[in-house]
Amino acid sequence: IGCNYTDRIEIGIVTADAELRAAIAKFAEYICTETLGVRIVLEPLAGVEAQSVKLGSATVDLYVKANPQ
Repeated sequence: IGCNYTDRIEIGIVTADAELRAAIAKFAEYICTETLGVRIVLEPLAGVEAQSVKLGSATVDLYVKANPQ
């Protein structure tokens, strides 16, 4: 997406797995700290194409967007 490793990002995560959604919500602050995220949401980010990945047995649609400062 053209980010530098020091850029801040917005993160959207969509999954049907309730246990995974609960873990993301619980650790959202930690995830943002480790990824330089400014926010993390459990929904798609507008204008961003999802990347589907497997996380354990769950399928996850991951949205990442550079956040200009």
